[in-house]
Order: sequence, then C-alpha cells, then structure tokens
Amino acid sequence: MSEYQFNPIYNKVPTGASLVNKNVKYSLKINKSIGSTAVFFNYCFDGSNTTTLVKMQSNELGDEIEYSVTITFESVGLYWYCFQVFQGEHSYFLQKDNNFNVSPTGNNPSRFQQLVYANENKVEANYNSGVMYHIFVDRFCKKGEVKPHTDMILRDDWGGEITKNSQSFKVINKECFGGNLNGIIGKLDYLKSLNVTTIYLSPIFEANSYHKYDTADYSKIDSMFGTEKDFVSLILKAKLKNINIILDGVFNHTGDDSVYFNKYSTYNSVGAYQSKNSLYYDWYNFTDYPEKYDSWWGIDCMPQIKDNSPNFTNFLCGNCGILKKYMKLGLLGFRLDVVDEIENSKLNQICSSIREVKKNALILGEVWEDASNKIAYGYRRNYFLGKQLNSVMNYPLKDAIINYIETKNCSNLRNTIFMLLDHYPKNVCDNLMNILGTHDSSRIMSVINAFTNNKLEAESLLKIATLLQFTCFGVPCIFYGDEQGLQGVNAPYCRVCMPTKNANIKLTNWYKFLGKLRTEKVFETGKLNVLVADNELFGFERVDKKIKFIFLTNCGLEEKHFTLQHKFKNYETGKMENNIVSIKPKSYLILTNKI
Repeated sequence: MSEYQFNPIYNKVPTGASLVNKNVKYSLKINKSIGSTAVFFNYCFDGSNTTTLVKMQSNELGDEIEYSVTITFESVGLYWYCFQVFQGEHSYFLQKDNNFNVSPTGNNPSRFQQLVYANENKVEANYNSGVMYHIFVDRFCKKGEVKPHTDMILRDDWGGEITKNSQSFKVINKECFGGNLNGIIGKLDYLKSLNVTTIYLSPIFEANSYHKYDTADYSKIDSMFGTEKDFVSLILKAKLKNINIILDGVFNHTGDDSVYFNKYSTYNSVGAYQSKNSLYYDWYNFTDYPEKYDSWWGIDCMPQIKDNSPNFTNFLCGNCGILKKYMKLGLLGFRLDVVDEIENSKLNQICSSIREVKKNALILGEVWEDASNKIAYGYRRNYFLGKQLNSVMNYPLKDAIINYIETKNCSNLRNTIFMLLDHYPKNVCDNLMNILGTHDSSRIMSVINAFTNNKLEAESLLKIATLLQFTCFGVPCIFYGDEQGLQGVNAPYCRVCMPTKNANIKLTNWYKFLGKLRTEKVFETGKLNVLVADNELFGFERVDKKIKFIFLTNCGLEEKHFTLQHKFKNYETGKMENNIVSIKPKSYLILTNKI
C-alpha cells in the first residue's frame, strides 16, 4: 500500500471543476509509519504569490490517518493546491505526480488545479445523444450545376488527386470540386443512418478559395455552395430528421481579397488596403501602410482582425450583426476557429450575442491543448468560467487514443482522461467534440497505416480507436469519409473528395453500429469510471443511475482477462457473463447490465 493516497478523481467530491460558492471536499490518507503530526491544505489563486493554509481534520483508520478538509471557493477563476505535511517542526509538500497521485517533495511543489466557474451553459438535448459529422463542403457531395467564381477553377475530376495540377498552395486554394449545400441535402438520409444529430460545416461564407477560411463577405453564402435559400432549406430539412447545423466561425481574420480589405480591387467597395478613410480601416493593424500589416501566422492573404476594433465587434455582435443574422436562420451554434487568438472581452461578446438568439446554443472552440488553464498571447484564457464556451475540440483525447493503439500502452490515455475529468466542468466534458482526425490533421486510417502494414491489424486498431472515441464522455465527431476508410495525411491531402459510391461498406456498418450504441441514454451525461489501465488492457464503465456499460480494449498480442463483480451481458452477442471475461488480442468487449 502507498504511504500517501490522494487522487482528485477518487478523493475529491465533487470531481472536476466546481461551481462558485459550492463546497469541495478533499481527502488524503497517510500511513501512520510516516509519523505525520498535522497536514495543511495549501492553495492560492492563479497569478497570486499569496498562499492560504487550512488545517485538515484527522481521523485514524487502522494503519492510516485520513486528513480531510472542505473548501468553499467564493471567487470564479483558477486555483492551485497541494498538501503540506508536518512532522513536528519539520514540514514538506505532497505534490501532483504524472499519474495524478501525490509524492513528497521539498519547495516549489507541482500543484493540482481547481477550476471554479460561475454557471453551466446547457446545450440542446439531442446534441449529447448522437453523433457529430464534420463536412468540408467543397469535397462532400455535388448536386446540380455549380458555377465557379471568375478567378476560381472548377475541376471536372471529382475525387482527383489534390495536387494533380500544382504543388503551389496559391493554385491549390483556387481549385474546387463543386461540393455544395444541395449535395448535403441529398445525403441527409445517409447521415441519419449514422445517427448524426449535428452537422458541422466548414466555412460557407463567400471567399475566393476552396476552403473559405479567407472570408470575403460574411453577409453572403458562397455562390458556389448555393444561396441563402438553399442554406435555410438545409437547416429545415435537417431538423425534420432531428439534425442540427453548426457553422465554422472564422472571426480572427479575413481574406485580403475581400469586401473589407479589397487588396486587388475585386469588390465595389473601399477596402482598408485602399484607403485610411475606409469603413473597415480600423479592423486591421497596419505597420507600414498599406503593404505591411498583421496577418494570421504571417500569411499575408489573411489579414488579422484587431481585438480592439469596436466597429468589427459591432459588425459581428450587434443587434443587426452577422452572428444574429445566421443564428436566426435556425443554427444550433458555431465552432470558433482559432479561438485562442480572440481576446477575452471580445469572445465574451461573441458568445453573448449567439446566446441572445438561442440560450442553449452550442459554442465550441478550436483549442489543441488543455483548455482549462491555457495561456495564449501572454494571458490566461477564461473559456469555461461561464461567459464563453460550452466546450472545445478534444485534441488531447485524440492524441491519447492514437498513442495507445500505436504504443500498446494505455497509461497516457488513462492520464488524459483523468486530466479532463479533473480540470473541466462536467458539462464541458459531456459536450467535448471527440475527434480522431480533422481538416487540419491526418485522417485516422492514414495515421494507423503509418505504423502497421497489416490490413487486418489496421482495421482492428481502428475499431478500438473509434470505440473509445464514441464511448468516452463527449460527442464523437466523424470527419466526412472516415466511415468509408478515406485516407490522407495533413492538409490539404486530408481534404479529399467523398467517394460517389461506398468505398468500404464493412467499415461504414461499424460506424452505424457505433451510432446506434450512442442512442443509449448512458452516453448523454453518464459518469465515466476507469476500471483497469494495465499496459495493453484498458477498461472503463459509463454509469447512469442503475444502468452500466463496460468497455474493455486490448491492443496487445496476447489475450487479456478481466474479473466482473456482477452479472453482465455481452452487448453484441447477448451472452451472459458473470465471472472472468477474456479480451482477445487487438480486440474489444462491450458489456452491459441492461437486460
């Protein structure tokens, strides 16, 4: 038995972030052989050099002493804590280790974090009960005639090689395949068969590229995708199938070839590049007018919007602003592109404007790291304190799942799940966008094929990865075509065309099975408990009231075994199990007590 026992997943109530003015109880056990005479809970507010010490109450339990304390956090924000152990006049700290347990140390301990938030932002119920599907509009489905912009190239070889004509990104950005909104409408029945309840569309505002991340006119749907009438039709027809739509909101930068910047005089407007008297001049920061200006990551075709531009913020968030215009068409919400590059007060206004139209809107942020304590551009972000995001893209889980199936060791996966459970509010965990690939990263099948040449092994590992993606807390998001085995490494190669015929019916049926599994109520807000994390073998349960589902995965080369405490049914075969179950190599097991 360990000399010290504390893990915030098991020894803190409630687990995770806490509502302000609510009690949080911490319990630490220390073996009597240590000779501790007192223990203090040591905590401080983020950015403060002042720590608060609270003596913990002691209670003898056999060979151990349990120390406990209840803290009521009265201010919203991020706190850091550790434990200070006294042996007479001598003292030392217990700090957080890599496995979220404690270990003794001297000064400057590594601390646990406690996020305290003001309120929960609820999302429309059907979001948690289903599956998200990410569509890159130009590459998903083409229906009807598509007329290219004057300076765009419409290719006639749907599914052709992305770099067939050039390696130059300037050429690649101008080449389109013609996917459109009417094509998506024609695929709604197919999406419904996957239990899709939310469609996440790549940017659809007018822009002079295939990807549309260089907005030219926020007020218009890109004509190559269709009209505003087509967009409304998509929203209404999707809702008839209980499917909502969210848009990709690119509000950190525009295109240089836009109504607002108008570098090439394409538009009948006075852009910021053309005149300091432009209505849009104060949107941008020029360092040597007009040729030198701030741009997104130094890419000059994407001039960056200033955080302190009141005109842009009003254009976006005002009563007649862009956000309310599109939310009033019936959207569920937005995914906010590069949200860590949007200043806090401006992000507050964006989220407030969206919720003024729809109180239970979904607002997801693009964050690649732990979003609860992220520092970006010199200051701490406030994503989950109550005024901003519902949740974020779950890149940490994506990376941890891939690490597990590649290394055959689940320790990083376990620790990532612990991190998310401990750092995030529960409603944020429930709303996480669980991904295995995106338009910015390699497709999951390509990732797996990079470390195995065995087709059967690749398919088995993909099943394990997707099972974890679909059954962990959060909402699984399919990047269009992954369910048919599409491949492609990084952008732009991951942005291939959806096949016109099903490329892999067996794999698609697996995704349909996972989609059906997601209809079980336990996945909406059910608790997750890790049951086993032993190298190749990983297992957890999802619990909602009396209903339990157990998921066991084995990435190793040998059969593994797990002992059940109660009788369970094999979800796929219906066979009853009440003792030791076996998990075959490169395989999984789904069990439930639901009869």
